Amino acid sequence: MRSFSITCFIGLACNCAAQVGAGEFLLPLTANPAQFENDGAAARYSVVTVDTILLGTGFRDNFKYESRRPDTAKWDPDFGAVSSGVFINRSWAISPPNYGVCTFDGLNYIGNPYNVLASVNSTGQSDMLVSVPFNLSALSVSDSVYLSFWFQPEGRGYSPNPQDSLLLDFSAPSWSTTPTPVWKNIWFTEGFSPAAADSGFHIVMIKLDSASYFANGFRFRFRNYAAQCGSNDHWHIDEVYMNRLRTFSDTLIDEASFVYDAPSFLKDYQAMPFDHYKPSAHMAGSIGNIVRNAGPTAKNITYKYDVFTSTGSNIATYTNTNAIGLAPFAYETYAPIANPPVYPTNFTSGFPQQSDSTYFLVRHQLLDLGRTDSMYFRQKFYNYYAYDDGTAEVGYGLN
Repeated sequence: MRSFSITCFIGLACNCAAQVGAGEFLLPLTANPAQFENDGAAARYSVVTVDTILLGTGFRDNFKYESRRPDTAKWDPDFGAVSSGVFINRSWAISPPNYGVCTFDGLNYIGNPYNVLASVNSTGQSDMLVSVPFNLSALSVSDSVYLSFWFQPEGRGYSPNPQDSLLLDFSAPSWSTTPTPVWKNIWFTEGFSPAAADSGFHIVMIKLDSASYFANGFRFRFRNYAAQCGSNDHWHIDEVYMNRLRTFSDTLIDEASFVYDAPSFLKDYQAMPFDHYKPSAHMAGSIGNIVRNAGPTAKNITYKYDVFTSTGSNIATYTNTNAIGLAPFAYETYAPIANPPVYPTNFTSGFPQQSDSTYFLVRHQLLDLGRTDSMYFRQKFYNYYAYDDGTAEVGYGLN
């Protein structure tokens, strides 16, 4: 479901409006406050190193972390991971490979337009996501190294116009004799028509087929062209994966995982004041998890969640230990996993009051043959009521 930012629009340059009633309009966001939030800062900033990373498990980013910005252990802050403008989120894509995507639009890293005066029919280079450097000198073309990623146009945002595009570039050390890398375009896709039958996720497989790539300092980057006046012309990417010993048909994500963000434990709200909270009236009886097996074989999965106070005390645990066979390419329908109860036996009184303003951290875990897929939700009790998750996808305005 889309969330809304309510605004009065007068003479905006970036005005691609959809009318919803007399004098009412849905409009692209001209700013994204959620993008300005400094969530997960401690985990986000890491030392960027050059490493032979592909000799192990390869490079993979599925954007599942809590931060709104890319992980700088994987994306280089000196070349745009912090200031590039991409937005890590769990709400803009539709049916992503798993929860968490990287979104490209016309807003910069603090959620403001690159050019507030730009026309909605114009286009310009906007967001950029640049990898850390890789030392591939121990490998060669014969090691069959592939870079793959999934992308979706539009999602819950706005479709790219014909003049817009999403691009992938490579940089090899031998292409330049200066510290400034030289980039060459390897792949791109142009604007998307919303009338097209398929607006889902698509996979791209790129083989590193040149000896020039296999050196110390290889990089890749994603960038987009969009109207620079707001949150327009959206592209979403997920599951960026590079490794050796792959083939062109190595396209499957053979695992079960959550697809969308964790739901609220409250019946009607994402957040509410603790002074107004009554477990019998406001606590939901169950929650809805969206779990999918993205692989070609059945998965025997189990599930649990834990509830922690803001100081880290575990106050509740729900566990389903009955391993259920989740069919290939299917969504989970088994109620103890898809709709687990909010009232486990040690949690019948609801959330205990900690202070006037606090939160509880709910950790959901999906277990599949030793692999754990973890997802977190912050249940907020602050000085406001909120029906949605606080991340607006469109603006609502009155003439």
